[in-house]
Amino acid sequence: MLMQAICEFHAKIELRCVSPLLIKEGRFTQQQRENWVYDKADREIMPSAIPISLNTEDEIKAAVMRRNDTRGAVNALRFYIPGSSMRGAWRSHLERTLRGFDLPNSPRVCDPLDDHENEVTSGCSTTLDAKRKEFLKAKQKFPAYELSCPVCKLFGNLTQAGRLSISDGVRIGTEGGIVEREHVRINRRNGQVIGAPLRFYGLQGARFQVDIRIRNFELWQILLMGTLLAELGSKLVPLGSGKNKGYGQVEAVVNSIELTSFGLAKPDDKLRGIAEHEAMGTTLQRQYGLQAADTVPTLGGTDWNQLTPWRWQRSLDRAAFDSTWKQLKLPWGAFGLLSQRTERKPVCL
Repeated sequence: MLMQAICEFHAKIELRCVSPLLIKEGRFTQQQRENWVYDKADREIMPSAIPISLNTEDEIKAAVMRRNDTRGAVNALRFYIPGSSMRGAWRSHLERTLRGFDLPNSPRVCDPLDDHENEVTSGCSTTLDAKRKEFLKAKQKFPAYELSCPVCKLFGNLTQAGRLSISDGVRIGTEGGIVEREHVRINRRNGQVIGAPLRFYGLQGARFQVDIRIRNFELWQILLMGTLLAELGSKLVPLGSGKNKGYGQVEAVVNSIELTSFGLAKPDDKLRGIAEHEAMGTTLQRQYGLQAADTVPTLGGTDWNQLTPWRWQRSLDRAAFDSTWKQLKLPWGAFGLLSQRTERKPVCL
């Protein structure tokens, strides 16, 4: 969307593992355990799952097979948090929250896992991909962004890229480490324990640096991001596996917020998204279905700093950012219902 750079939001946050975090290492599976260790008794003392790391498969194998200090060897691996894991958890959290604003028969937020094209709540990827063929046949530009649901406008779908970019979480320092938790498998028929205990290794007390960017944002997207960061700060959005077992509770600390405005002239002290930017014009606003804010919030923090002849940057601390996004309102009634996605017809040339 948009062939020009207008504005950008950049947040640097720190995620702290309050409870054990377990985003499972996909290269260490039950099949791999059986391939590496043939003796069943030896396999039972190995961990059943470990956190994902940047190490090679050979390094992972050497760590989990160390008999005298398995947990210490695993703890020495280079752990990280995949950006895709955070993206999925945060998207699901916003979907659940925003779905609560509508009645079941008039939803505005799609279900990305629903791939039935004729369902009212079907994912935008499924519905809009089929709709796009009509526009291509008529040689018309497909308004993918306009027809996408609010969450897809931020995170993207198969017909249009998302505005939100989330980096991998890079570990900071050496605080925290691996903790071991044992779990049992239960036979649902007789209630008896099946096999040996499962040994899960989780990462607790560690800290990770994450960068979040939104290029060419609308103001309501800043409102969603401010709300999400506030709820992450309250430990309300867990990550990874075993959430119902107490795993994955993380706390976010906002280290810095940077706003970027592109243009030759110095911006004023107002926060403007693409819908409020004079470079867009009425035609482009209608083309993309942009939602202009009723009130444009005043920015706090430092003054604009000119980094290049066309890039202006402004830093906000957490208090200034909270004061800014809390001035915004979510234009919920302006978003179209999911049933309206298929009503838009191409105009044949």
